[in-house]
Amino acid sequence: MRQNQLQEINANDLTIGNLVCIEAGDIISGDGHLLEANHLQVNESHLTGEVESIDKSVEIIKEKTILAKQKNMVFSDSLVNHGTGKYIVCAIGMQTEIGKIASLLDNTKNRKTPLQKNLDTLSGQLSLLILIICFLVLILQLFVARENILDALMMAVALAVAAIPEALSSIVTIILSLST
Repeated sequence: MRQNQLQEINANDLTIGNLVCIEAGDIISGDGHLLEANHLQVNESHLTGEVESIDKSVEIIKEKTILAKQKNMVFSDSLVNHGTGKYIVCAIGMQTEIGKIASLLDNTKNRKTPLQKNLDTLSGQLSLLILIICFLVLILQLFVARENILDALMMAVALAVAAIPEALSSIVTIILSLST
């Protein structure tokens, strides 16, 4: 409602304090307190995980409660499945419940699992051991077998390329999935 007239506006133009009329098929653009609810059912599965639509009402909830039980609120990106209603916008953008979840996801840090840490350690140790063996093969080829330096170097490099475990993580994944 703008200037006491029902208008269709872009979700980007929505501001806190706007009065919004909703009906079946609408996607809610901002979090808000319901002022009117006529057989209103809203699908909030993206927030609550519940597949069923939630019946909404204008009853005032006195105690602090979880999102799924806030019957007098509508939340951004929810789908109106049935009925009509009106609500006052109280949060938009990143201040909405879905926006808070998005900001939490942005602020998470990727941590390695213990298996990944162990595989990294094992790969490092194997690579070091392989390089030491390749160096020994190079020395033996040069001084014991009396090969020329280019042939000895090619032999050591070929051994290193063949022995370094490039696909170790793939092999572990396959083995774990087979054992599961």
